Amino acid sequence: MNVLAAISHASLPVLARVAEMFIAASLLAVLAWAASRTRWLQQRPAVAAAMWSLVLAKAVMPWGPHLTWHYRDAAASAAPINIEAQIHAAQAVPSLHWWQAAIIVGIGLWLAGALWRMSRRVSASSRLASRTQTLPAIDATAQHVVRDVAALVLGESPIPDVRVSATATTPFCVGLLQPRVVVPTTLLAHPARLRAALAHEFAHLRRRDLAWRALQLLVLDMVWCFPVAQLASRRIDAAREAACDAIAVSALAMVPSAYGALLLDVALARGPRAALGMAGNGQLRSRITGLAYDRKQGVDRLGWALLVGFAAVATLSVHAQAKSAERPCYYSAELAESLLVAHPEADRNADGELSRDEVCGFEPWREPDVSDASEVTNLLASMCCNCQSGGGTPSSSLELGPQACVEGAP
Repeated sequence: MNVLAAISHASLPVLARVAEMFIAASLLAVLAWAASRTRWLQQRPAVAAAMWSLVLAKAVMPWGPHLTWHYRDAAASAAPINIEAQIHAAQAVPSLHWWQAAIIVGIGLWLAGALWRMSRRVSASSRLASRTQTLPAIDATAQHVVRDVAALVLGESPIPDVRVSATATTPFCVGLLQPRVVVPTTLLAHPARLRAALAHEFAHLRRRDLAWRALQLLVLDMVWCFPVAQLASRRIDAAREAACDAIAVSALAMVPSAYGALLLDVALARGPRAALGMAGNGQLRSRITGLAYDRKQGVDRLGWALLVGFAAVATLSVHAQAKSAERPCYYSAELAESLLVAHPEADRNADGELSRDEVCGFEPWREPDVSDASEVTNLLASMCCNCQSGGGTPSSSLELGPQACVEGAP
């Protein structure tokens, strides 16, 4: 029981940090949702996809809006937990409290769910890649369509591997290391639809969506119990499909209404869940109506400016609060002498004396680990108090301000 109590006690700071990350992601999700309501962002699906990707990333990052962060926090969180010390601290606990048991059960369920989701995705992707590898290549009569569309969408990049399936109901691309495009045999009888379908799938390869989506799903599986992460993932999927629609319409110079009619035909049947297909994870109505917005390809300068500003929200507040949270430095002649005896390495200029800068610059001294009441009393008695007024009179009451690091007599 003591071991379980120690584990639950050690997990409390981690759970607090997770809660902070979820709050940060929720705040960013509100900003992203408000921005996505504007027509300007609806015309730029690539920008919307990147913005919602930042929201999803915030769910696993240890900093965010209005949260203090410093490199020492990252080092402390990365340090191994001293389970033996936690066990000694928990020896006084006769039994496991209900809230400690709830924490352990919750962590176990979260880990089990994350591992189960990850294993299922990996298994489904590997099975689908194996099945598509045995499919026949597209026939010679349609090879010229593949070459023409690849030249329009991919430019000078190599022509992708295109396979034909009699059981597939929608075109899709699959394969992280060896990507390939699979089209239904029914599309071979309709060259115009085949060109549009290939252009959409080639757009996924051009944008490297297979790799980005694999990373997206990995993050989603890590925070699968967080509703905002689920929302962000769905928004990313919808924006990704809209971005590929814009590339296909522009590359083929198609009429948007004709491309919308193709989407209706294709989206009536869903492709494999492990694939990235033209049927596109729902949101069909928004994709078709969005074709009338004259959507832009890629990310323009204004889009980059918006993404940089969106990402800087956390960074700006982080630096401001990290600076304000810096501890003051207490200096006196006696403290300098004691520090020189205990830590000769603090004397950087090797002159035999410790200046104020040398004392205040010695990190282990600035953040002492005092746990005994007598040590606290002795430390307070030797501190330079009332330093702002230049008094330097020792006192047990601290009247220190932000400029506390000044010399004073004991």
